[in-house]
Amino acid sequence: MLNSPGLVALVLSERRVLPPDLRAAWDRTHRLHMEEWARALRLARPGLGEGEVALLVNAAAGMLLTTVRYRSGLDRSHMENILQEMAATALLGAPPGSEVRVGAAPTR
Repeated sequence: MLNSPGLVALVLSERRVLPPDLRAAWDRTHRLHMEEWARALRLARPGLGEGEVALLVNAAAGMLLTTVRYRSGLDRSHMENILQEMAATALLGAPPGSEVRVGAAPTR
């Protein structure tokens, strides 16, 4: 996503007009990617039900994907740290007693 934000934005907005084989390849890749996130989340939070896992994964992915059209002016490393922290907090929750600090390196 950070490597090719324009390409990701294009596919997201124009998926419906892609040739069927390319659209199917994108859909399969996206589905496998989301399944991998779900697998990792199930391992990290085994008490979650399938509906909760699906909701958290799709919400976190949606949060991250909205950034492909936004130009923050931040350098890539700083932006990557912020996005990783946001995704980790969204999926895993903030550790008890912790203060969520946007832009700080994740401490997990």
